[in-house]
Amino acid sequence: MPFYAAINVFGISYFVRFYKNWAWRLHGCNKIIYFFERIYDIFFNVYWRQSASVSETYDWENQTIVARNRGNSHTPLYAFSGPSEAQTFWKLRGCYSARRNLSNSISMNGSWSFRLVNSPLQIPSKFYERDNNILKVWDNINIPSNWECQGYDIPIYTNFTYPFPLDPPFIHREGTWSTPNSSLGLEKSSTSLLKEWNWDTTKIDERKRQNPTGCFQSIFEVPEKWNMNGNRTFIVFEGVDSAFYIWVNGNFIGYSQDSRLPAEFDITDSLKSGKNVFALQVMRWCDGSYLEDQDQWWLSGIYRDVFLYNKPPLHIADFAYTTTVLHNIPQNKAEIEILVQLNDCRTPGSIIEQSSLIVCDATIYDDKNVLVFSAGLEVCDLEEAVDYGCNLHDSMSIRKKHMLHCKLMLDNPSLWSAETPYLYLLVISLRCEGETIDCEACRLGIRTIEVGDKLFRLNHVPIIFQGVNRHEHCPARGKAVSEAMMLKDIKLMKQYNFNAVRAAHYPNHPHFYDLCDEYGLYVVDESNIETHGFQILMHSTPYLSNDKSWYNAFLSRTSRMVQRDKNHPSVIIWSLGNESGCGRNHEKMSHWVRSNDSTRPLMYEGGGARTSCTDIICPMYARLETCLYMGSSECNVRPVILCEYSHAMGNSNGGLHEYWKCFRQTNSVQGGFIWDLIDQGLDSEQRSGRSWNYGGDYGDCPNDAQFCINGLLFPDRSPHPSIHEAKYLQQPVGFSLDFASGNLKIRNNFSFMGLDHLNISWKVKSDRGEIISGTLNLPTVLANSECVISWRQKLPYLGSFVEKLQFKECWIEFLAVLKESSSWAPKGHMVAQEQILLPFRKKLEAKKEVMSRKFFRYACRIFQIRGEVRMHFSDSYGW
Repeated sequence: MPFYAAINVFGISYFVRFYKNWAWRLHGCNKIIYFFERIYDIFFNVYWRQSASVSETYDWENQTIVARNRGNSHTPLYAFSGPSEAQTFWKLRGCYSARRNLSNSISMNGSWSFRLVNSPLQIPSKFYERDNNILKVWDNINIPSNWECQGYDIPIYTNFTYPFPLDPPFIHREGTWSTPNSSLGLEKSSTSLLKEWNWDTTKIDERKRQNPTGCFQSIFEVPEKWNMNGNRTFIVFEGVDSAFYIWVNGNFIGYSQDSRLPAEFDITDSLKSGKNVFALQVMRWCDGSYLEDQDQWWLSGIYRDVFLYNKPPLHIADFAYTTTVLHNIPQNKAEIEILVQLNDCRTPGSIIEQSSLIVCDATIYDDKNVLVFSAGLEVCDLEEAVDYGCNLHDSMSIRKKHMLHCKLMLDNPSLWSAETPYLYLLVISLRCEGETIDCEACRLGIRTIEVGDKLFRLNHVPIIFQGVNRHEHCPARGKAVSEAMMLKDIKLMKQYNFNAVRAAHYPNHPHFYDLCDEYGLYVVDESNIETHGFQILMHSTPYLSNDKSWYNAFLSRTSRMVQRDKNHPSVIIWSLGNESGCGRNHEKMSHWVRSNDSTRPLMYEGGGARTSCTDIICPMYARLETCLYMGSSECNVRPVILCEYSHAMGNSNGGLHEYWKCFRQTNSVQGGFIWDLIDQGLDSEQRSGRSWNYGGDYGDCPNDAQFCINGLLFPDRSPHPSIHEAKYLQQPVGFSLDFASGNLKIRNNFSFMGLDHLNISWKVKSDRGEIISGTLNLPTVLANSECVISWRQKLPYLGSFVEKLQFKECWIEFLAVLKESSSWAPKGHMVAQEQILLPFRKKLEAKKEVMSRKFFRYACRIFQIRGEVRMHFSDSYGW
C-alpha cells in the first residue's frame, strides 16, 4: 500500500498535505528531516544494503580514487597560433568546423575500432597494444556516440531507482530485477513509481551483462613538429560515461571518472613520429555512478568530442577574468581583473625570472574587432585553486607555475544580459623576444551580480527568471548532442520567451555555454551530483554526503565545474547538484565555491530554506501559497527562485498563470524553472509512424516507464501545446484596455531594453473574420516601465466602430513582432500578443427556441444538446 494511502487510514490527511508542502522545511521543521535521515542510515546499513563479497578493489569501485594522472581542470584552451587566429575563430562563434581548422589542434572524432565485453575483467589481453588483427575482427563505431544507441547493449531509464543493488562503492549486478507485477504476468505498469523493484541474487540471467565494458582503439598521426623543441601534447575527452582507462602506444596514461566533465592527459612522453595507437577501456558503471542518479537514460561511451592540442614548453595553462559594474557614479565604469597561469615545462636553466624578453599581454576588442584596451600582466603572489580531482596526479614535467595579474577600467562599457548579450573578445598573448609563442582567447561579457534584500540583481536591476530545465538529449544519439541541436534548443527557448536554463543536472557540453553567451540565456550551472536513490518518503538523504570517504568525489565534481566554466558571462549561478540531501560534503563544497568565486551566488535545494549551502531559496514544486509566504516572510532575507515547478508531463502545466501572477508582483519570488524542456524519448524502430521509446521498451529493468516523457517539446523539438501558454505568460510586452477611461496601457517587461526593436500592430476581429487593422507608433517605453495612451486617439477608427456594435462578439488583438531579424529569430517573429473582448452596446437576446440549451448529467458523462448539435464529454478525460 502506498505510504500516503496507508497513513490516511488513520484520518491524518492534514499531515499528508503538510508533508507534501515544501514549506515544512522553512518552518523550522528541519529536525524532522534529520530524524528520518538518521533512521534511513540505520536501516540501510543493517537491512537494506545488498552487500556482496569483494575479493579485490578496483579503481572503478573505489570512491577515494577519481583520477590517475589527469590534468587540472581549466577554462577551455585552444592553443591559437596568434591573436589573428583567435579573432577569426571567435568571429565564427567558436563552432566545430572552426575548431577542426585550428593549426595546433586535431579532432579525433570519427570511426574507432570497438568491442563490447561483459565486464572489465573480460577485456581482450593487451588490446591497447598495436595489433592489426583487431582492426579486422572488431566492429567500427562512430565517436562521439553512446554505444547503446548504436545497437550495443540496451538503454535503461530510471527516475531515481539505481539500476544496480545499493552497495556503495561496489557495482555488482549478478542477479535479476523483479517486481510484484511480474508474478501477475505484467511486465510493465504505467510507471514504476507505483511498483517496487526487487533484486533477486538467486536468479542469474546469463544474457545480462554485469558491467558492460567498451574497448576502443584508433590510430592517429600527429605532426612531426609537435614532438620538437620540448613541446607538450595533450589529449582531451569532453565526456566519457562513466569511467575509463587510456593507453597511448601501449603505455598506460591515466584513469578518469565523472561522466560530464572533460578529462585531459599529457601524452607527450608516449607519442612517437608517425602513427600512434590510442586505446580506451570504458566501464558502463563505476562508483561515480552512485553520484549520477539523475532522472535520465543510463547511456555509455565516448559521447562528446575528443581532440589533441599542442603547446610550447612555457605556455598558458589557465586564465580567468572577473568584472564589476560600478554603481552610483556619474559615468558608467567597469573594473576588469585578469588572472593568467603559466606552466613552465622547460629544462633547467631557462626559467621566467631570468628572462626579461618574455612578455604576457591582455588585449580586449569590441564586437566590431576594434581595440579597446591592452595591458601587460605582472607576476603576482596569488595561488592556484586546489583541484580535488587530481589526488593521484603526476607532475607532467611541470617545473614551475607562474601567476600573472592585471586590473583595468573601462568607461561606458556595453553590459551583458540575456536581453543584450554584448560580448567583447579577450586575447591573452605570450611572447618571447617579440614572437608569439602561445595565445588563448575567450569572449568577455561585462556584468555584475548581487544577492541581497530578498532580490537577485543583475547589473543592479532585479530580474525574473523565465526558466526551464534542460537535459542533454537527442532521440537518435542519446547524450551525443550535436552543435546544430544545441543551437536549435537555444533558439527555441528564446523564441518561446525563456531567458534562463538550468543545466539539469550536470555540466553540459562546453560549447553550449558559448552559445548561451552569444544568444543570451542565464545559466544555472549544476554539479554532476545526484543521489536520489538513497531516499526515504520521497526525500533524498545525505547518506553519501555525510560519508568522509566520499569527500574527494563530491569536491572534484564541483571544483572542476567551476574551473571549467568560470569565464562564461551566461553562468550566473552555481548549483551544488540535485536531490542529494544536504550533508557535510555539501557544506565543504559551498565553502570551496565561495572562497574561489565570490562573483556568483550558490543555489541548492537539497537542504531546504534553512541551510547555509544556498544563497537562494530554491524550492521544488512549492505550492503557490508557499511561494507567497516565503517571499513575504520577515525571517527570509534571500530571494526565492523555484528550481523546478509546473511538471510538464502529459496534459499538465495547469495553474501556470497563477504562478506568473506571483512572479509579476513586486516581491522576492523571482520566477523559476519549468520541468522540463524536452521529452526524453528515443527513436523507435518497433512502431510505425512517428513515435519514441521510453523506459521498459528495451526490456530494461528496472525502469520508470514514461516518466521521462515530461517536456514542453517532443523529442524531435516540435512543440507541446503547453509551451504556447508559457510563451504568453512570459511575454515581454503586456497590453490592457480601460474602456471606462478610454486608455490603452502598454507594459514593458524587459529589464534592460526598450520596445524600439518591435513593430506593434492591432486588428479587430469578429466571428466572421478581420474587420479593421492598424499599427501603433509608441513613444519611448523604457525597460520595466509602462506607458498610457488614449486608445481612441491611437486607434482612430475603433471608437466609432464600437458605437456601431450590435449583436456580434468582437475582439481587438495586439501583436508585437521583431522589426528586423535577430540571431535567434527571423524578421516578423511574434514576441507578444494579446486578445481583449470589446464591450457590447447591447446584451445579446437570443430566442429560446433557437438557443435553448439543456444539460443531462449521468454517472460519467455530460451531454449537451444545442439545436441539432449533440456533444458528449468524459468526466475522466475531458473530451
